[in-house]
Amino acid sequence: MLCQKHFRSFHLFPILLVLIVPLLCYSKSQPGETSTLQQRSQYKEALKHLSQGQIKKFSKLQDELDSYLLKDYLSYHKFNRLLHKRSQVEMDEFKTKFAHLPVTAILEKRWLKLIGKQRRWKAFQDNYVTTSDPELRCLYARSLYGTNQKDEALALTEDLWVKPKSQPKVCDPLFEVWKKTKYFNEEVVWSRLKLTIGANERQLSRYLLRFLSGSNKQAGQILYRVHTQPKRISTFKSIGASKEKEKHIVLHGVSRLSKNHPTQAKKAWSSFNGQYDFSNQEIQIAESNIVKGQAKENIFPGTSDRYRFKDENLVKELANSAIKNANWEEVSYWVKRTLSVEEDIRWDYWLSRAQIEIGGEEQEAKLRLTKISDERHYYGFMAASLLQSKPRLNDASLPRSALQVPKNQNVFRAKELFAVGDNVNARREWYRTLSSQPDEEKINSIYFINDLGKTPLTIRTAGDAGARDHLKLRFPILYQQEFKEAALTTDQPLALLYAVSRQESAFNVLAVSSANARGLMQLIPSTANLTARRMGLSAPSTSRLHNPGLNIKLGSFHLSWLLKRYRGQTALAVAAYNAGEQRVDRWTKGKKALPLDVWIEQIPFKETRNYVKNVLAFRQVYAQLINQPLPFISPPNKFLR
Repeated sequence: MLCQKHFRSFHLFPILLVLIVPLLCYSKSQPGETSTLQQRSQYKEALKHLSQGQIKKFSKLQDELDSYLLKDYLSYHKFNRLLHKRSQVEMDEFKTKFAHLPVTAILEKRWLKLIGKQRRWKAFQDNYVTTSDPELRCLYARSLYGTNQKDEALALTEDLWVKPKSQPKVCDPLFEVWKKTKYFNEEVVWSRLKLTIGANERQLSRYLLRFLSGSNKQAGQILYRVHTQPKRISTFKSIGASKEKEKHIVLHGVSRLSKNHPTQAKKAWSSFNGQYDFSNQEIQIAESNIVKGQAKENIFPGTSDRYRFKDENLVKELANSAIKNANWEEVSYWVKRTLSVEEDIRWDYWLSRAQIEIGGEEQEAKLRLTKISDERHYYGFMAASLLQSKPRLNDASLPRSALQVPKNQNVFRAKELFAVGDNVNARREWYRTLSSQPDEEKINSIYFINDLGKTPLTIRTAGDAGARDHLKLRFPILYQQEFKEAALTTDQPLALLYAVSRQESAFNVLAVSSANARGLMQLIPSTANLTARRMGLSAPSTSRLHNPGLNIKLGSFHLSWLLKRYRGQTALAVAAYNAGEQRVDRWTKGKKALPLDVWIEQIPFKETRNYVKNVLAFRQVYAQLINQPLPFISPPNKFLR
């Protein structure tokens, strides 16, 4: 009992728990525990010997670990060490024997690339299967060329080269040969130029221009200039190039100009439409782009023109533009068009909002809002807030007593791989487990992996594995003392701090983002240093940002500072936490007052827009889970200033 109480806080450090508790809490080791710990140590030692080329020492330990759960991974590491020397017979034997390992398929692909680079063409062709992998496709074409199937190889090369982005360097030898043949010509170059410019690959586009001459080169240069300076399309005149190339210049230029200057684009298009024989499809594309650009400026097609635009994606874009402009009449019309082909809680919410604002259909709107308010969803919570009703969580968490330990070997291998620090292969085993299990067993497995302290993995997979309503799995309550102290110190709702940490890192203490944001609340070192100064603390080292107590303290203070800066408007503070104050200032300064729910839809970065929606929704979930209910947004139609 004493031991249980003493180590109650060890749920914060689950991996250490696995290793330390058995040693400290029992006078004698549990059956099999000493053996497992010893095997883990031997496993790591064996891999160390292997990396140092001490094969005899490795093999000795490998023999001793024949009963160990990860013995097959020792075989994998040994095979992988000299992968470039493995024969096809050896590879086939390995595939057959270790087909149960997720890493085997990855190893085979790696081996195939290696033998391709070694020009072992026969073995490569015997094992190659059609793939979208550009490196393997290039190696296959090279293998054909290297086995005197030159025409077949060169015929394949055009499809490899005509891509919007640069291809792997392994393709270069093939491309250099191909460029000297009849297959390479200016029409092929033009085909790729269109793709690269469409993908905004400017450097590659400029490179391609060197392969064009005469009117083709002139057309290519004008296409590039129109792409970078769309207003140039208004003064474009025929240059004597092919009509198809000039038509493409016009269509691309009008499309680019439509994004920011739709009125100019419409004027330019009217002058070109009579000069060239555009197809019905091309006309539709140009006019759709103009309509989309105008809708962003709150200009929508008149009643007589509305039904000319039937493309489902266009209709959705017009609906979104109407929402962002709070043009309720247009919201009602275009959302109804969208709902006729696509059921979506988001469209239901905005149609209801529009009907309430317009008036006359309030009863229908309230019935629809009542229905969607039953959903545990951002828009469900929005609907509940409008109706002033209690949001629904629909929690269906299973009690632990009803669960059994999973029997799948992949689960146990994943556990053991985590224990020895091989997180990559542990996750591979884990995802294979989920893909093959029935839903009722998946729940058991997720709880099992959650017990190992793999909270981010638990959260990430629970929603995709038949456990969306198991809120104890998807919304864990961790580091309670640290978060409570931070909430009290900064006078913030505890639920908001949980929500931000859940969204930022899924409670991963060791998380490091591509932007070098670190820890639970994902603090960039420069932001952490600035926040520390504001708190009167010394600047923390980067490694200290992985300390949960310090990270929570700094992250909570930074969020509190943002809330004060934006006068307590949670959505703005949360947006700034993700995208920075400068961007939020730019999105609000000099703009007219908007309903809060509309402003959120206007956030130009999809990542930040979804981030804000998630944090607000998670805040509501946590508020109810910790029995500190909060209003969702009071109310969502309140004007933001």
